[in-house]
Amino acid sequence: MFPVGQAPPGDISGGSVGAAPVSSGAACAVGPAIPPIATAPNAVASVAGAIVPVVSPVNVPAINLPNLPCPRRPDIGHEGRHITLRANHFQISMPRGHVHHYEVLIQPDKCPRKVNRDIVETMVDRNNKFFVGLKPVFDGRSNMYTRDPLPIPGDKLELEIPHDPVLALDVVMRHLPSMIYTPVGRSFFSSPEGYYHPLGGGREVWFGFHQSVRPSQWKMMLNIDVSATAFYKAQPVIEFMCEVLDIRDINEQRKPLTDSQRVKFTKEIKGLKIEITHCGTMKRKYRVCNVTRRPAQMQSFPLQLENGQTVECTVAKYFLEKYKMKLRFPHLPCLQVGQEHKHTYLPLEVEREINNLVRRANFNTDLYVKEFGLTISNNMMEVRGRVLPPPKLQYGGRVSSLGGQVITFYVLHNTDLYVKEFGLTISNNMMEVRGRVLPPPKLQYGGRVSSLGGQVITLYVLHNTDLYQALPNQGVWDMRGKQFFMGVEIRVWAIACFAPQRTVREDALKNFTQQLQKISNDAGMPIIGQPCFCKYATGPDQVEPMFKYLKSTFVSLQLVVVVLPGKTPVYAEVKRVGDTVLGMATQCVQAKNVNKTSPQTLSNLCLKINVKLGGINSILVPSLRPKVFNEPVIFLGVDVTHPPAGDNKKPSIAAVVGSMDAHPSRYAATVRVQQHRQEIVQEMSSMVQELLIMFYKSTGGFKPHRIIMYRDGISEGQFMHVLQHELTAVREACIKLLSIVTISTVQELLIMFYKSTGGFKPHHIIMYRDGIFEGQFMHVLQHELTAVREACIKLLSIVTISTVQELLIMFYKSTGGFKPHRIIMYRDGISEGQFMYKRHHTRLFCADKKEQSGKSGNIPAGTTVDLGITHPTEFDFYLCSHQGIQSPGHTGECDYNIPAGTTVDLGITHPTEFDFYLCSHQGIQGTSRPSHYHVLWDDNHFGSDELQCLTYQLCHTYVRCTRSVSIPAPAYYAHLVAFRARYHLVEKEHDSGEGSHQSSSSEDRTPGAMARAITVHAVTKKVMYFA
Repeated sequence: MFPVGQAPPGDISGGSVGAAPVSSGAACAVGPAIPPIATAPNAVASVAGAIVPVVSPVNVPAINLPNLPCPRRPDIGHEGRHITLRANHFQISMPRGHVHHYEVLIQPDKCPRKVNRDIVETMVDRNNKFFVGLKPVFDGRSNMYTRDPLPIPGDKLELEIPHDPVLALDVVMRHLPSMIYTPVGRSFFSSPEGYYHPLGGGREVWFGFHQSVRPSQWKMMLNIDVSATAFYKAQPVIEFMCEVLDIRDINEQRKPLTDSQRVKFTKEIKGLKIEITHCGTMKRKYRVCNVTRRPAQMQSFPLQLENGQTVECTVAKYFLEKYKMKLRFPHLPCLQVGQEHKHTYLPLEVEREINNLVRRANFNTDLYVKEFGLTISNNMMEVRGRVLPPPKLQYGGRVSSLGGQVITFYVLHNTDLYVKEFGLTISNNMMEVRGRVLPPPKLQYGGRVSSLGGQVITLYVLHNTDLYQALPNQGVWDMRGKQFFMGVEIRVWAIACFAPQRTVREDALKNFTQQLQKISNDAGMPIIGQPCFCKYATGPDQVEPMFKYLKSTFVSLQLVVVVLPGKTPVYAEVKRVGDTVLGMATQCVQAKNVNKTSPQTLSNLCLKINVKLGGINSILVPSLRPKVFNEPVIFLGVDVTHPPAGDNKKPSIAAVVGSMDAHPSRYAATVRVQQHRQEIVQEMSSMVQELLIMFYKSTGGFKPHRIIMYRDGISEGQFMHVLQHELTAVREACIKLLSIVTISTVQELLIMFYKSTGGFKPHHIIMYRDGIFEGQFMHVLQHELTAVREACIKLLSIVTISTVQELLIMFYKSTGGFKPHRIIMYRDGISEGQFMYKRHHTRLFCADKKEQSGKSGNIPAGTTVDLGITHPTEFDFYLCSHQGIQSPGHTGECDYNIPAGTTVDLGITHPTEFDFYLCSHQGIQGTSRPSHYHVLWDDNHFGSDELQCLTYQLCHTYVRCTRSVSIPAPAYYAHLVAFRARYHLVEKEHDSGEGSHQSSSSEDRTPGAMARAITVHAVTKKVMYFA
C-alpha cells in the first residue's frame, strides 16, 4: 500500500495490493474526450498468439539499503532582494480516493515497451467484462494501476512493499502520450511531417515535450518543457550514405569508397536498423554491425550448396543467381548485419530505409528550440495531435510572462480519458513562486609585475579600492584596466602552426604574436621577446617528434601555442603528447582567430594560459567571503563522462578535482577509467585521498577541516545509490590518511623514545585520541589500531635485521669462517594479539516586466528559489547565477530570461529536503536554465543563505572567462578534466583488413593500458592543464 498525497487506512480491498487515498481537491475535467487507441486486428492476432499476459498482485521483495536520509531543509533563505517568478510547473489537483497497483507479467520478458503496451491494450480490449468501466494505465514494463479494484478473487493479504506514489501519478500522466508519440527518456516526440529541419549526415530535428511529476512543498506539480533531439531520417541506405559522405549524385560515384569515406560511413551506420526489399512482401529488419572493406563484386562468403559442398561466392554473384538481381552499384561496399561471426552481407541497394532511431550526440535542445521558435503558453499548454505546431500558430521564444510575452505549448492531459479516470486535473497556469536575487561577490585583481626567486609573478595587492576589484553586473564584469591577481612572465615560448601556409601566412602569425604580447602585458602576464621557434607542420603524426625536439632543445620552454586549421585530429594528439607524455603547456587557437585577431579572443587566451602556467587570474575578496573560509576547506568537483549512444565498448571516465589554496582559485585533478556507463565513481576513495595529500602539500601542511563536494551528472533516481557508495568512499579516504599519518608519526616517536631513554623500548602504549565523533569510533579504531601495530612491527623488523646481521658477522669471524646451517631464535616481549544537477527541465521567468534584466528580459543574476517548486522536506534550491543574453539578430519580444543570481527555494522545491534552484550565469542563447542543487549529506550544518551564497560565489571563480557560469567552478572543472581524458584515449584510425574501420592491439584496450594513457605527466599535474 502506498500513499498518494496522504497516509491511507490500513485495509486493502478487492485483490489489489497497493491502494491509497489521493489528497482532496476538486475533481473536474476540461476539454473533449480523446477516444482510446485501437490496435489493428492483424497486429493483435500476431502479438497475442506469441505472448500471453498474466495479471497477478504485486509482490515486490524488500530491499535492504543503508539508512542515509537526505538532510531536512534547515530554514528558508532570506538573503537578497525578492522577485516574483513563474515556473513551468503546473499544479495537479487530486481527489480523495484509492489507487490500486498490479503487477503484469509478460513472457518473454525482454519485449520493448511499445510491444508491451500493445499487449496490455489488447488484453484490456479483449477482456472488457473483466475491466468493465476501467481504464488501467501501464508503465510499459510490469506496473499497472487502476482507480477501482479488479474483480480478482482471493483473500485479503497485507504486505509491506516498496512504494512510490509519485511513480503511480507519473504512469497515469505518461500512459496516453506513450501510445501516441515516440518516447525518448522522459520526453515525447512525433515525426515532423511537413516541417523538416535537417541537420545533415542523414539526421533531422524532432521536437517534442518533456514531462515529469514532482512533489513540491504545497502540492504535486507537473513539470513540462519543450524538447528537441536528433533522429535519423527514414530513407534508403544509398541516400543516407550520400548525405553522410556529401555525395550529390550516386550515379557519379563510379569508384569504390576510399578508406576515409568508408570509415566515416561506418561510424554513422553502425548499430542502426535497416529493412530489406529483395524478399517480396517479407519485411525483415537487421542491425548493422559493420561495413565491408571490399565492394559487393569482390566481397565473398562461404556458400553451402545442396550437395553439402562449401564454395566461395561473391555477394554480387549470389544476388544475381538467387534473386535475379543485377546490382546497379557492385563497386560499393556491403553492410554486414546481425552477428559479426556469421558473415551476413547485404548490398546497399537492397535496404529500403533506415528506421527513425534517436541520435543523441552533442545536441543542444535550447539552441534548436530557440532557433526554430517553439514557445510555451503562459495560460495553457496543449498538444493538438502534433508536438510541432502548424505554421498558422504563433511562434516566439520559449518564454513567458505577463507583459505580452505568450508561450504557446501543447498538452493533452485535461482531455486525456486516462487522467480523467483517476480524477486528476492540471492547472492551466504556470506556478508563481517567490525568488530572491543574491548580491554578487567582488573579485580581487592584482598590481605590478616583479621577480621573486627567479620566477616572475604579479604582486597582488589587497587594498579595498575599486582599482583592484571588480563587481559583476548581471553576472559579467570587465577586466580592462586590471591585472591578474598573480600573473606569470613568459620568456621562452614557441608557435607550431598546423594550418597550411596558404591559410595562415607568416605576416598573420607575426601580427598575432604582436597583438597577443600587447594584450598579455596589459593583463599582467608579460610575454617577453619573440617566440624561440615558429614553424609550419602537417598532420598529427608530426606532433610528438616536434614537441620532443622543442623539449630537448629549449630546456626552459614554458608554452607552445598551436595553430589549428579547424576541427582536426591534431588537437587530440597535441593534448595527449603535451599533457601525458612530455608535460608541456599547450594552448590551441583556431586559424581564423589568428588571421583576424580580436581583443576579446586574445584576452580569453590569456585567461587560459596564465592558469596553465601556475598563475591566478582573480580571487574572491577575502573579507566578503562566507564564514566557511575561516577554516581550511577543500572544494571537490566530481563528474563522469560516458561514451556516445550506440558505443558499447569504450569506458566511462571519472574525474575528481579539488581546490589547492584558500581562495579557492587553483585546482588539481585526478582521473580514472571505469566500467562502461558506470555512473558511480568506482575509485573515489583513492582519488580523494590523492587530492587530500596534494592539498596538504600545496598549502604548506594544512589539513582541510571541511570537505564540500559538488557532484554533477546524476539523476534524482540515482541520489541514494551514489550517496551510499561515494560518501563512504570519501570517509574511507579521510580515515586512510589519518592512519598513514599515524604509522609514520608513531614510528618516529618510538624511535625518539628509544634514543632518549638510552635504548629502552616501551612495554605499553597508551593513546588518547581527540577530534572524532561517535559515528567514527569503529572506523578510526579499525585503521589506527592496525597502524600503531604496524609501526611497532616495522621497528621490530628494523632492529631484528641489523641485530641479526651483526651477530652473524661476529659468529663468522669468531669461528674462523664457519657459517651457521640453522638459526634457532627465542623471542620474548610480544603478546598474542597484536562521500547538483543541471539536466532538469525547470525554467523561470519574471512575472513583473520591471524585474527583467537586459534586452533579453532575463531573470536577474543571483536569483534563488527555495520555496514552492523545491522538495517538500529535503535541502534543495534553484540558483540562476548568470544572465540570459539576446541571441544575435533576434529582435522578438519573447526572449525574457531571469537575471543572474536568481534563487528559488520555495514553491517548486522538495517538500522537506534541502534543495534549491540557482540561475548563476548569463544565458547566451535561449531560455536560461537554473541549476538545481540537492544537498545529499551535510555534516557542516549549513543554513540556506550560507550555502546558496557560497554556491553563487563559486560560480564566479571559473578561470576561462570574466562572467559567472551555470555551475560552481569545481564541478565545471571536473567536466573539463573528464572530456580531456577522452581526448587522451582517442585511437588513431587504421584500416587493417576485412570489415574493420578501427583497430588497435588488444593490449591497448586493457584497463591498465587505458589507465596509463590518461595518466597526466607529473609536471602538468601541478597546474590547471585542463583550463
